[in-house]
Amino acid sequence: MKRNITVFLLVLSLFISGSCSLLKKTEEEKATIEQKEAEQSFQKDIQKREVAHYKMQTKETKKMMKRIKRASKKLNEPRRLLR
Repeated sequence: MKRNITVFLLVLSLFISGSCSLLKKTEEEKATIEQKEAEQSFQKDIQKREVAHYKMQTKETKKMMKRIKRASKKLNEPRRLLR
């Protein structure tokens, strides 16, 4: 009985100490996460610059930019094929 408990505790301690490596992120995963964060911050920066650029424009230019944006949205929509 005592031997079974000892073996069980030994196996349990080995399992616990070995499973720590399963919880840690690998260098590849860390690099992927870091790259995603960098991409997100870059996109936020681009968006801020676009907003600032838009705010600096005159009223007529803003109108034109809106029209162009709407037109490009329509052109970029995927077209459905008629059957």
